[in-house]
Amino acid sequence: MARITVDDLRDIFDTDIEYAKLLTFIQTAHVLVNQVVEPKGVLDSDGLFQVELWLAAHFASIKDPIALRSKIGDSEAWLFPAAVTTAWGTGLKLTPYGQMALVMDTSGGLIDLGLRKASFRVAPREDSDNYTPRLTKS
Repeated sequence: MARITVDDLRDIFDTDIEYAKLLTFIQTAHVLVNQVVEPKGVLDSDGLFQVELWLAAHFASIKDPIALRSKIGDSEAWLFPAAVTTAWGTGLKLTPYGQMALVMDTSGGLIDLGLRKASFRVAPREDSDNYTPRLTKS
């Protein structure tokens, strides 16, 4: 049984993702904490709760990166249309929530996972009048 609830998750992560999908992210975080963090025996129940909470928010934010959208704003308001894309590049460091999970996991279990990396890139949308292949090269 997960340590956190959907209400706990919504306290730190503002989203419109439906309840059932949030439960999936919570369960994923719970399994990871049980398999990687808890066996190390370093964290107490409060610490495990915190790691699970921030991990669930990390997984949910990959599905709905609302925090990033709120930071960059509406692309229609910019001088050129843009889209936010995700490419695996830095694992849990991809989101502020994943970074917080790493900080809270004093056992070091999460950092030892060697998760794949991720990054964000903002580029003009292909359906934009301003789109050129030159503007989208990395």
